[in-house]
Amino acid sequence: MKPGDIFAGRYNLLHPIGKGGLGEVYLVEDVITRRRYALNVFIYTKIESDEIRNIFIEESRILSTLINPNIVRIIDIGITSNIPYIIMEYVEGEDLNTRLGRYQEHGRNFSVEEVMEVAREVCPAIDYAHKKGVLHLNIKPIKIIAIKSGGYKIREFGFIIVMLNVIRSRKRESNIGTPIYMSPEQILGKMIDERTDVYALSATFYVLLAGHPPFYSENDWELFKKKLEQKPEKIVGIPYNINSAILWGLERDPKDRPKSAMELFNAMIK
Repeated sequence: MKPGDIFAGRYNLLHPIGKGGLGEVYLVEDVITRRRYALNVFIYTKIESDEIRNIFIEESRILSTLINPNIVRIIDIGITSNIPYIIMEYVEGEDLNTRLGRYQEHGRNFSVEEVMEVAREVCPAIDYAHKKGVLHLNIKPIKIIAIKSGGYKIREFGFIIVMLNVIRSRKRESNIGTPIYMSPEQILGKMIDERTDVYALSATFYVLLAGHPPFYSENDWELFKKKLEQKPEKIVGIPYNINSAILWGLERDPKDRPKSAMELFNAMIK
């Protein structure tokens, strides 16, 4: 795939805009409407049977029902040459991981006020998706976009669960996620629910405020061991209620965490 190619007979590839564990992302232009979108191509996954095709389409169709001003909307889904893809709205802006890096070049992290602005928009959006029965399972700063015109949007909502179901349908075990933000239950392969996203969201707020993750090791197994055996340290220099809320969201046992993103947010504003 290269700029100038026509993808799926309709989308002109302009240039790549991202790459991750699930695939590659391109800025594309619809040759019919001339509108620009983000194309996520799951290049590492091939659809090899009608059963897997149906799983991908049905799971993706559920994601397309998420219509919320703070969630990047899915426009189209499909499969071409046995490779699944999702077309999303293109949001011009800066992801929070990039913004944090820019801040740290000038010796600062996100302020409490900035993190509360993020929380005020993304917590209700996550709560909305959860009530629709959709988990994110890969919340982290790079998945939250600060929109150029103002506000925040979460991208790739539900992509992980779609691809997990596709992979598992092929009877292959896989634990997809980002180790720094993965909850203990994800690490252990236990039951996941809304509180799994609450953990990752709390880890995200921690990173934005502290400038580093609650647990860190260059070795994933050492990192997982820390998560399963240790408690994160308090963040220095932030209000007690916000510190307590974030640490509550990082509790090892899901039963000890906030039940929802909104319960986490409400604890942060007390």
